[in-house]
Amino acid sequence: LDERRWPTPTPPAPCTCDVSTSMLLRGRGGAVAAMANRHAATSVRNKGFTEKTLHLVRHGTTEMNEYLVGKAWDGVDFVDPMLYDTRLSRTGIDQAKGLQEIAAGLNPTPEVIVASPLTRAIHTADLVFEKVQAPRIVSKLVSERIYHAADIGRSPWEIREEAPHWEFVDLHEEHWWHYDERHGPHFPVLEPEHIFDNRMKQLLRWIGTRPESSMVLVSHWGVLGHLTGKEFENCEMMTVSLSTLYKNHSL
Repeated sequence: LDERRWPTPTPPAPCTCDVSTSMLLRGRGGAVAAMANRHAATSVRNKGFTEKTLHLVRHGTTEMNEYLVGKAWDGVDFVDPMLYDTRLSRTGIDQAKGLQEIAAGLNPTPEVIVASPLTRAIHTADLVFEKVQAPRIVSKLVSERIYHAADIGRSPWEIREEAPHWEFVDLHEEHWWHYDERHGPHFPVLEPEHIFDNRMKQLLRWIGTRPESSMVLVSHWGVLGHLTGKEFENCEMMTVSLSTLYKNHSL
């Protein structure tokens, strides 16, 4: 979500990557500003994996993002509009299309595209990487931390109807997102920090076991901020090494 500060008193550790190991790309309709630097892939010892390049992308602007403009999302008087699994707005669609040429020229070329099960992430991935031929995987590990109803998803069967070309690797339950059993799966309750942090570590370990050397993650404000220590704007892209993220999270 936009226009907000970190939801807990303890923000994630700042990312230790510098301009020599990262790439920042922002897509805003037809105007795309890019600053790019490449890093050489090296073998990571004693970690059980080979170094990987990760292209991190936040989804485009959504209906919920537009609702949040000028509002304090964590204020005591904030009213959740209950926009379950919020969709890309017209602006968000244009942003994603504006990144297509940049995405098509990424080096190293992505060998797999991984997206959150939330509709806005899958839609963004399909638009941004329309010209990239690579397997597409949906994983709940990449899904947003639950803040509002907009972060609550849909059943795997509903998602598959709209995204039949995606492989679903870990969506085995109808209600696959975190929820408080006292309130039920459709009542938004903040995902506890320790549970979210464990999920992020599980995500990094899973990436480390993958055979690909270059991957795309299309995800969300909370996830990408936690991994890198940086607040991502809508449709912002950043390229980092997996070893950098491992170091940031003491893995």
